[in-house]
Amino acid sequence: MTSRDSTPAGAALNDHLPKSQQEAEANAARLEERYRAVFQQAFEMIFLVAPDTAIIDANASACRILGYAPDEMVRLHARDVVHAEDLANAPLRFATIPAGGVIVSERRFVRKDGSVVHGELTTKALMDGSFQVVVRDVTERKEVQAQLLLADRLASLGRLASGVAHEVNNPLAYVMLNLEFLDRYVEELPAGVGEGALARMRSAVEHAREGAERMRRIIRMLGAFGRGEEECLGPVDVNAVIDSAADIAAIQLRHGTRITRRYDANVPVSANAFRLGQVFVNLLVNAGDALREGPVSNEIGLRTYVRSDGRVVAEVTDNGAGIPRDIQARIFDPFFTTKPVGKGTGLGLSVCHTIVTALGGEIACESTPGKGTTFRVVLNQAAAVGERAPAERAPLSSAARGRILVVDDDARVARAMAAALDGNDVVVASGGREALDRLQAEPFDCVLCDVMMPDVSGIDVHEELLRQGRGMERRVVFVTGGAVTESAHAALAQTTNPVLEKPVEASLLRAVAAATIERASCGDDR
Repeated sequence: MTSRDSTPAGAALNDHLPKSQQEAEANAARLEERYRAVFQQAFEMIFLVAPDTAIIDANASACRILGYAPDEMVRLHARDVVHAEDLANAPLRFATIPAGGVIVSERRFVRKDGSVVHGELTTKALMDGSFQVVVRDVTERKEVQAQLLLADRLASLGRLASGVAHEVNNPLAYVMLNLEFLDRYVEELPAGVGEGALARMRSAVEHAREGAERMRRIIRMLGAFGRGEEECLGPVDVNAVIDSAADIAAIQLRHGTRITRRYDANVPVSANAFRLGQVFVNLLVNAGDALREGPVSNEIGLRTYVRSDGRVVAEVTDNGAGIPRDIQARIFDPFFTTKPVGKGTGLGLSVCHTIVTALGGEIACESTPGKGTTFRVVLNQAAAVGERAPAERAPLSSAARGRILVVDDDARVARAMAAALDGNDVVVASGGREALDRLQAEPFDCVLCDVMMPDVSGIDVHEELLRQGRGMERRVVFVTGGAVTESAHAALAQTTNPVLEKPVEASLLRAVAAATIERASCGDDR
């Protein structure tokens, strides 16, 4: 039998207690140890908070996720770890919870390093007046939701952009065709017109054409955005993409901002023009936001060059406020933003990083507070430049003339196209149904047909001619202003017929029409 002196010290102290009470206290100690282990090992953050919001205790997950040591955590109040904006919008409501009551809420928590954690809270009022707060980290879920929301917004914006591109392309088409007609007319004016007046007219026409061409570049980029051609990779002229992005971002830049360009890269990169455009629009808008107000010389520099290893580098540099050094490492993190509430989502640079890395490239930032910032995008060279689509080739030299049917539901576009085709026998149809009636009754060497029309589409016209089996479907030249349906887009992608995009240059319109007429006269379209 073991002597009393050989028993553990704790047990010796309890020898005077009844056995049942000793067992109860031992069980209580085991339960306390078990619940303490559950508290400490829980995946969620758990806090015990006093009525005055002081943190009484916090488990290991809370300390790990927020970056505080246990002794630091218990010196804080709840307001010290909750985002200030959340506190301003919805103050802490501990005092409103009845004993035993529970409220569920969402708040952002601020880590010791200043970064943010999104939390889903369950707060329970305990009977002793303190509060138990269990916080599930839902940052990853919030990121996914934000990405889905952004994707949905981009899809909606894409549909809107496609519609806008179509609506603007029609008037822009007849503006550009009429400007070309006016340009030719000015050159043919009699010698009696003074040289000064002629010079002013030429200058006015040239400036108008430059403005229309700039609009065309922007609309084409909007059209590409609307079609969502993000999956198609190929050789891309990075200089042209940056120029288009600068046109789109120009409205966001402060008035008087000077943009300098130095393009030393003359090789294509392996990318997608639409996706790459997203990157540079984001970088340019960010550069514009960094510029300062007042009588200062704001400047954004655009530069491209080829590195010694053959990779292409594109830089966007501003002389704005710069980025504080302590946050430069976090600028590509999702949701991180230094912009005011409602102005930035914190996803722009994160999306840029995702796009560039998906293309096999790199993106980095160098910034000096008070002096400016440079974003550097590194891309791979394209293996080879693919052949351009037939409609984009240099105008053909053929001067064949013939009977042409112009089909467009916009009368002004149709008239401008007819005027550009002077020298031919041109007939205008105001829609697909009228076009089919005329094609049934009259011979035509070429059919310039709009794709999207309200009654019978250009695709429908082509399919009906194909069904008739007379070979007329080979004489169709599609003319599109964008905003095509998925089925029409698929049909255009598969067709061997020429496809012209509005606004089309008069010289290209005449050349493609002449080539079609020439094939018809030689019987090559049979």
